[in-house]
Amino acid sequence: GKGQLSTYFLPWLILVFFCFMISLGLLYKAIDANGKNHDSVYNYRVEISILFIIIIIVALFMMNIFMGFVIITFREEGEAECLEYVLKAQPLILYIPKNPVQYKFWSMINSTGFEYIMFVLILLNTVTLAVQHYKQSKLFSSAMDILNMVFTGLFTVEMSLKLLA
Repeated sequence: GKGQLSTYFLPWLILVFFCFMISLGLLYKAIDANGKNHDSVYNYRVEISILFIIIIIVALFMMNIFMGFVIITFREEGEAECLEYVLKAQPLILYIPKNPVQYKFWSMINSTGFEYIMFVLILLNTVTLAVQHYKQSKLFSSAMDILNMVFTGLFTVEMSLKLLA
């Protein structure tokens, strides 16, 4: 899945680590270099590290320019495909129940008010889950458990209404 490490990712990770370690070694050797056929002197030319930093920044800058170009190119192609899809799209066939009881449930769950109520319930449920914290009091834990059961019941009612419709 996206964002997970895999065996295909490992060789690239090793390669990047290897290149990074080699470039650090080269940086230290360049800083200590004292001239051709001379012994190295510790931190003889510290200013050479600026060159390495500039090279890294320029490389990252060029990579960002390239990635931006690729993203813009694909976005333009995606917009053209999206426009073509919208122009060719056919309207969906909407099933409206003929049974009067089923129709009442159907009209209720397809109403804007029902959607807003469910949206507010989802937000409140998210807030109740987000406010739980480490070392919370027993009263707070009990209240959160009760609210969690209430929300579970309300979402079960929503599912039942949608199945009836």
